[in-house]
Amino acid sequence: MTKKPKLWFFDIDGTLNKTSFSILKNSQNTLFSFVTGRGFIRSKEFANRGFPLGTYMILECGGRITDLKGNDLVNFPFSKKSAKEAFRIAKEEFLQNNLEYIGFFGLTGHKYFIFCPDKIIGERLKDKYPTLIRKLSDSLEELYEIFLKSGCVKFTIKLYSGSLPIQQNINCAKNDSEFSITEKNINKASGILQMSKILKIPLSQIGIAGNDFNDIPMFKLPLPVKIAVGNKCEEINRLATHQVKYKSALPKILETLI
Repeated sequence: MTKKPKLWFFDIDGTLNKTSFSILKNSQNTLFSFVTGRGFIRSKEFANRGFPLGTYMILECGGRITDLKGNDLVNFPFSKKSAKEAFRIAKEEFLQNNLEYIGFFGLTGHKYFIFCPDKIIGERLKDKYPTLIRKLSDSLEELYEIFLKSGCVKFTIKLYSGSLPIQQNINCAKNDSEFSITEKNINKASGILQMSKILKIPLSQIGIAGNDFNDIPMFKLPLPVKIAVGNKCEEINRLATHQVKYKSALPKILETLI
């Protein structure tokens, strides 16, 4: 019989919904948190809908671990080598497509940079945050310098059309709509290893649930419970200890594991 974990990390998008919250709330002596590509504000907004957030959060694909007020316990900003590699990939994408690309930094409470086709940004965002948005056709070099000084921990390319590059100085994850880059060896698994040390809870007492390609590293960890949600990623399904077809089915399996 599987021993019930004392600490759980949940991916948010594509994994959790409000139906799961009531199951988690009924559990005593168990800690629940997020391991997500989201930044602090959007993660805390999700928690405010009723998720029983009980400890630090792993945000921006392992780039940051924050407390419940958004203060960093640890963070891993890009080195010069990693930043150069990220911008090289962005420049190639920029040159290969006929779209006008825009770069903008994460808004309040976030530490990531988004490289995005102009057409999906929207005029409202441009009007609201004009100082955060730069057209890459203006000056990629200037944007690179700003990026280095910003302390960003995640670099995202929206609507990425290329293949996954050879990873030398960076960590990469690609799904249907975007391509995310973090510092080398920084991912959701490294975040869980950090949290295990911070909270002094061994991996043998940690459970996870996720659904996407950026969850693969944490599914490779020797954890007793690993729930794959959906059929988006075959490798996650292969590595999982438990599977559910839809996130609406997650509460039922959580009842037996929490």
